[in-house]
Amino acid sequence: MGGRKYESDMTKKEKRELRRQQLKSTHGKARLDYIWTYYKLEMGLILVFVIIGALVINWLLSLRYDQFLYVGVINNTACNGEQMAQDYKKFIGNDNKFDTVEVDSTMTIDPDSEISDFYGSYRFTVYTSTSVLDAVIVDEETFESHKDVGVFLNLEDLVSEADPESLDSIADGVGLDLQGNEKLASYGVNTEEPVYLMVNRQTENAEHIVEFIRFLEE
Repeated sequence: MGGRKYESDMTKKEKRELRRQQLKSTHGKARLDYIWTYYKLEMGLILVFVIIGALVINWLLSLRYDQFLYVGVINNTACNGEQMAQDYKKFIGNDNKFDTVEVDSTMTIDPDSEISDFYGSYRFTVYTSTSVLDAVIVDEETFESHKDVGVFLNLEDLVSEADPESLDSIADGVGLDLQGNEKLASYGVNTEEPVYLMVNRQTENAEHIVEFIRFLEE
């Protein structure tokens, strides 16, 4: 007389069939609980493979993109950087979707907050001491505290090429004074107070910065 066959005595094929039948007989929350109990390892592996696949796809796609200008707008989180980047590409006649421009307005240096000031200052220092940021648009306080650190270019040659009439607007050699600039103001940058454009000494995109200055002075 054959007795009940326990799951521990079943072959792998028989176990899979048993679980398939049990899954078919459950509904709603019970089915979800059953799936989680018996299939969480498989679900975890699938999730891992999906994440890895997404990362690989993003990496492959990034190889196709060429970011040729990265501008940081400091202490002006209201700035519409995305629109400014789009308008700049139109200004230079670049409609290649794989050529990208980023205007990053998320960086803040807040002297009234130790945490924010540390994080903002850290990003600012790292980005400008490497070739990450090509240029920055800063308020007067940031300009005064960073103009002599030695990481910014003398702007005379760049400004002379972009707009010779703006040579008189260069402050301390490294800051193009954009106070009152209507183009910047149209993107939400506060130009009622002093605001300056500074160029990273390590930039590899000087020709695009020249065009960016022309864009702002248009």
